[in-house]
Amino acid sequence: MNIFKKLTNNLTKLSKKDKNLFFIFLSFIIFGLFFLILFSSLTKIEPKVKGKISYGTWIQPRFINPILANNETDSELINLIYDSLVELKEDGSYGLDLASNIFISDDYKTYEVTLRDDVYFHDGEKFDADDVIYTIKLIQNPYYKSPLREIWKNVVVSKKDDNLLVFKLLEPNNIFSQALSLKILPEHIWKTISYKQIALTEYNLKPVGTGPFMFDKFEKEQGGRIVSYHLKRNPNYYKTKVYITDFVMKFYNNSSTAFEALLKSKINLIKELSPSQYNMIKNKLSISVKGLKLPTYYSIIINQKNKDIYDIRLAQALEYAINKQELVNKVFYGQAEPINLPISKGFLGYIEDDNTSIYDISKSKALLSEMNFKDIDGDGYLEKSGEKFELSFIVASIDHLLLVSDYLKQSFDNIGIKVNLKRVPLVDFQNEYLLTGNFDLILSGVNYGIKPDLHFIWSSSQPLNISGFHSTKLDSYLSANLTETDQNKYEKNLFEIQKLLKQYKPAIFLYNDFYLYAKSSKIKGDNLTVLNKYSDKFENIHNWYMYQTKVFK
Repeated sequence: MNIFKKLTNNLTKLSKKDKNLFFIFLSFIIFGLFFLILFSSLTKIEPKVKGKISYGTWIQPRFINPILANNETDSELINLIYDSLVELKEDGSYGLDLASNIFISDDYKTYEVTLRDDVYFHDGEKFDADDVIYTIKLIQNPYYKSPLREIWKNVVVSKKDDNLLVFKLLEPNNIFSQALSLKILPEHIWKTISYKQIALTEYNLKPVGTGPFMFDKFEKEQGGRIVSYHLKRNPNYYKTKVYITDFVMKFYNNSSTAFEALLKSKINLIKELSPSQYNMIKNKLSISVKGLKLPTYYSIIINQKNKDIYDIRLAQALEYAINKQELVNKVFYGQAEPINLPISKGFLGYIEDDNTSIYDISKSKALLSEMNFKDIDGDGYLEKSGEKFELSFIVASIDHLLLVSDYLKQSFDNIGIKVNLKRVPLVDFQNEYLLTGNFDLILSGVNYGIKPDLHFIWSSSQPLNISGFHSTKLDSYLSANLTETDQNKYEKNLFEIQKLLKQYKPAIFLYNDFYLYAKSSKIKGDNLTVLNKYSDKFENIHNWYMYQTKVFK
């Protein structure tokens, strides 16, 4: 009230001319405020078509082709250039993409897929059912040795019309919908190429798809190594407006040089971070670090074919000796989840009560004593029944796995079990140890899928069951889930499978580490929280943006 009185008193002292000027000025302020309020109510902020992503990686592309891709860079570029019938959504489920509807028969043996009618390849040709059928026929052809052939070899696909496909399965498969995330090739281009030339054609490096980005160019060094790979936005993308105008993939010698480029702002997105790199930049305001969950686990596989070492009590003693939470904190700076069973939190089949800490040195030593382990010669390591006891432990020479193995060795030293670490190149790890069973202990990682499938790794009929563990009861639950169509029954089977693995201890389950990557804080819209595989981070890149603008509603 005092302010109002002062203002009134001051106005009475003004001349008539000054009073008029004051009221004109006040009118402009009121009109301006009214205009701002009206403008704000009629406009909205949305992403702007502008911005360039410079992506740093260290793996050279070979086959940017959905049926031949055999490395992560191939898969990443495929996700940028091609589309699939279904896509990974932000919550980790699958939704429609090139498909507009999917009808599944009651027996889960027939899938009718209706295709969108508004999709075109980058060269202007229309997408239809023939492109899908052609892609699947190539995969099924044993000549091409496609990594996807095992999934598709017994599927019969036909078309009712240009936009309606029918998939026939020999037996029910309730996770077949995930197989529809296959990226689709353009038949009109590939059918003109001799089958013997498909692996050699330039289209493997200059692809044509339907995706949010189109091939532009690539640059090579004199020796033939690609140094940069350029994509441009697809202006006619069917799904939504693509906001990022350019995507450039830059190739570095290794992860360290790519990380240095990120720190120097030569790139604004990096393929992957090591845990130590994550710890270095996690608080930098200009860089945003993402940690995404994948359906994976790492475990110590115990070779049950070696009867001299296998004993459930020994496996339990080794597990009691491992402080998994400390392992996660020390090696991964907390960016991993300790587990006691294969399936981690957030995925179907997770059992919370069985994933609490069981670290207990005293229980570990008690079990070893029960098995007649004693340190007879005083060297700090235990003998078993008076005989020297040592375990070979095979680990792939990958940075974070080496750190994990060092921690595990120290854990086993703490209970007097001597472990001989052998660190080998990844190729040798797979061919000479993992697949041959030439180990006592081996550190191995597994991806079991968004809808967990443990059959391929734990069934006695599968070659990837490297532990040699056989259980008729386990096999029955694993086989049942191949055809189980009831979600609740499927999950109950997963519970039983994990309880049996816990009981017989063919492996010591350790952790699920998060996939870490970093980007400029200017890059927005990458809202995925769960991935099926690393390259899935680009599944929603059509929603990414770097700038915003106001538009009328």
